[in-house]
Amino acid sequence: MEGFNGASIEQIKACEKKINALLAEGKKESLELARLYLEVGKGYYGLERFKTAAQNYESALDLFREVYGEDASEAELADCYECAGLAYFYTRERVKAISRLGSALKIREKIHENDAMHPSIADAKLHMGLVWLDSGFYMGALGGFDPALDIYLSVYGEDAAHPSIAEVYNYKGLVTTWIEDPRGAFEHYKKSLEIWQKCEKNEQTYLGMALCYSNVGLTYFFIGDVCETPEKKIEYYKKSIKYHERSLEIKKHVYGDDENHYFVAMNYGNIGSSYIRLEDYEKATEMYKRNLKIEQAIRQDQPNHPAIVRCYEMLAYICEETDDWRGVAHYRQMIRKLKGE
Repeated sequence: MEGFNGASIEQIKACEKKINALLAEGKKESLELARLYLEVGKGYYGLERFKTAAQNYESALDLFREVYGEDASEAELADCYECAGLAYFYTRERVKAISRLGSALKIREKIHENDAMHPSIADAKLHMGLVWLDSGFYMGALGGFDPALDIYLSVYGEDAAHPSIAEVYNYKGLVTTWIEDPRGAFEHYKKSLEIWQKCEKNEQTYLGMALCYSNVGLTYFFIGDVCETPEKKIEYYKKSIKYHERSLEIKKHVYGDDENHYFVAMNYGNIGSSYIRLEDYEKATEMYKRNLKIEQAIRQDQPNHPAIVRCYEMLAYICEETDDWRGVAHYRQMIRKLKGE
């Protein structure tokens, strides 16, 4: 398994050894040390150990600010802020995520003050939009996605098959779902998938397509929730499962038998939710137990992560619906333990 920067766990450990050597030599305020912390952070980010990644990014930030100054307009300082913001996005520390991504955007706009359409500015706006989307602030999300899309289209061309353009259309589809415009959402997903299919076939492309199919599944789930006809509800929940399963198939093509990935866990949870709506509690339990197993595997540095708590909450809910009161007591006890109650 490799990190975000292509580093294996052995290479990450080698970098950590270099960090310890520099600290032992008293070189506590050097660019070399800052860059090593940044690389280690990227490595752990790629391994989906987001809490550990964030800790290393923060160590790098302290050193970069010490060397360059608090208000420096340095590309690697912006890079570090952006990396930290994305790590906090996955640890669900949204205030920190917004703060770090905002700092990255400010520096990038200062660096490219004569080029407001620079792709790095679009990247920062896209990432800000993601955090607002996750926070349920949909207008804020569009405030990031729309200008990011304008920049990408301007830089790469209206008809370009570029991953960044596909990503934005995908996320705009999800926002459009939550503001209750499913038809508009499907139009965005269609554009996203058309672009992904034209892109060079690599891991990024396959995972982009998988995420798009997963979001289509979320939109069908939403339609099922707002639909008033019981027969139609069932139809939409089954469609939701179908698209999440298609997403899973693509991810298995990328990851093989290794299911310990954030987006695989997300798929299992979403499928579990649809089975709950269909009152198929046996399959729902199976999905949430798979979800939980993966979350526990990838959140070893954050064992009380909200995603783990939610898995236990959903399993407790299923037990309530099936009158399994022993199961309810067990899962509620686990929830209290994770919350420190």
